Amino acid sequence: MPATHKSTVYKPLDIPNPFRNDGDRAFADLLLDQIISKLYEDSALGIIPQERFASMFSHYDSEQRNLKAKIAEADQIQQRQKQLSDKAKTFTLFIKEVMDVTELTPDILSKLVKRITIGQAGVNPVTGQKEQMIDVEFAICG
Repeated sequence: MPATHKSTVYKPLDIPNPFRNDGDRAFADLLLDQIISKLYEDSALGIIPQERFASMFSHYDSEQRNLKAKIAEADQIQQRQKQLSDKAKTFTLFIKEVMDVTELTPDILSKLVKRITIGQAGVNPVTGQKEQMIDVEFAICG
């Protein structure tokens, strides 16, 4: 009677989308840590061949590095979205404050304008008219 051999089928891991929320990101990273630890234990105990360990370790290690990069990218995106949201709230509050202004006072002007740069005057060679560049940098838009 021939000897029977039990084979194990290894499936790719279904890692949660790291962009969903912080809990999923932490879970996915923890899950990969646990898988790599278990894989190392199985290798140390001789349960899986060294070649298979090397192949699987390489795969999971690469997956974990990619996940950490995605987490870092998601964190940057989240931080940028918060900054933009804060700016939008500030802008909305500012607009509500100056919406019914009937007179431009120095106080309102200082809230509106960060800097005014006035360039050197010159004559336009095509039209012959005097021209001067004025650059207004608004405080709330930057």
